[in-house]
Amino acid sequence: MTTRIEREEEEGMDHGFRGLPLPKEREKMDVLKIAELLSSRPKGSPAYIVLEHELNLKIARLQAKATLNAGWISAVATILAVFIAFALGYFIGSSQTDKMRDISRKQQSSGEIDKSNKTSSTPFKAF
Repeated sequence: MTTRIEREEEEGMDHGFRGLPLPKEREKMDVLKIAELLSSRPKGSPAYIVLEHELNLKIARLQAKATLNAGWISAVATILAVFIAFALGYFIGSSQTDKMRDISRKQQSSGEIDKSNKTSSTPFKAF
């Protein structure tokens, strides 16, 4: 047997959450539908607080997903940039080294290299 106070509390709870979708239904709803339901509730009511919390959770999930995707894209782009830089350095650097060897050979054959600097095979001093 319930007392009058218990019945009033149950009626108050029913009144506050009346028309509120079940939690599983709210999970399936999109942000706009939850915002629409939120706007139809009086501010500060239990249903308003529950819907506002649910809306904040949905928005946080969307933001977290976008941040995670941006992080993955940045990581892949960084790794790709490292490989491109290495490849360019390898191919451009090797062609520059070949050019320097050719210049050195031409200078040696024409006698333009200073004979006093015998430690270097290139026209540049090592630092």
